[in-house]
Amino acid sequence: RDAPPTLVPALARLGEVIPNMTTVFVVTSPRPHFLHNPGAPHIHFPPYTKAEAVAILSRSVPSIYPSSPTEPASAPETDSNDNVSAEGENNIIPRPTAKETAELYSRFLSAVWDTFAKYAGRDILSFRRIAMTMWPRFTAPIRAGLYGPREFQRLLTSQRPLFRDESLLTPSIVDTSLPPPSTATTITPAKSLLPTTTISKPSTNTLASKHALTTPPLPYTSRILLIAAYLASYTPARLDTVLFAKSSGPTKKRRKNLGGNATKPRPGTAARRKLNRKLLGPQAFVMERCLAIFWALREEASGGGKAEAGGADILAAIAALGSLRLLGKTSKVADPLEGGCKWKVNVGWEVVRGVGRSVGIEVEEWIIE
Repeated sequence: RDAPPTLVPALARLGEVIPNMTTVFVVTSPRPHFLHNPGAPHIHFPPYTKAEAVAILSRSVPSIYPSSPTEPASAPETDSNDNVSAEGENNIIPRPTAKETAELYSRFLSAVWDTFAKYAGRDILSFRRIAMTMWPRFTAPIRAGLYGPREFQRLLTSQRPLFRDESLLTPSIVDTSLPPPSTATTITPAKSLLPTTTISKPSTNTLASKHALTTPPLPYTSRILLIAAYLASYTPARLDTVLFAKSSGPTKKRRKNLGGNATKPRPGTAARRKLNRKLLGPQAFVMERCLAIFWALREEASGGGKAEAGGADILAAIAALGSLRLLGKTSKVADPLEGGCKWKVNVGWEVVRGVGRSVGIEVEEWIIE
């Protein structure tokens, strides 16, 4: 993953050392001077056009009705015009035939290409992934008996928000989908429709237990390092002793009120406008400062003993965050793990808040507006 830039040219020149040996590279998007040799023979394969990509994916048409224990998967659609209802015998909308499903899927692929794949899914694999993710949600009105398979325009109009969902292209590092509860509870239909609201602020242990259901792919130490990097990017360095020092560190309740006490302007001068630091973008920080914030956060996090019991390698966690592009290096230093190397966080507020709650840290209490 972190190979030097001379590795590929060295592999290409193995034929000069070993006779009768040829190295073939299959590259999706080659960069300039890829082999450090302008005369390398190559074969260019142009990307698929819209008609070619739609024709390739149309060869395998998925079913509108997914297989379930109560429904056999062998006959999801009918090959004839038999009047088989979609939701029961009283439904007047028949199930689509195989020909109708193929026509609907072809028009659906064309709409997906114009919306997503033309710009973000030029290769056939990403195009297929996006289409297979959207297909069950796109055909939900057909399974509900609202529209027929030939009413593509009405389907497209009703599912217009689905084509505006950018999470299909940029999935989050924190899984926001909660699994169904393991304990069986009996509720009435009237009560199930009522929303549940909580007025009081939940405690740290409650937030940690709630987000323990969704386990982010990042390890425990890497999550706290990511929070520390965000605080180092969006918190002034002059306030580190106030926020993170043990001797002079205020309580959590006072941390939230530090930004509210503005200095009174002098007589005859206008008050300066204060901009939210989130609007200014992330600022560069040195890794030594990030590690100091990390040790302060580790004591506040729920289950802080995990790092001590596991003996996590912090430098390896920093390198992993850099390879995942969650942290970006801004200084030209030979060794990126040096203490004086400058970094910048590449994640936003929503991601950091979700990661913080997964380890029992409320990031709002550590930021001065």
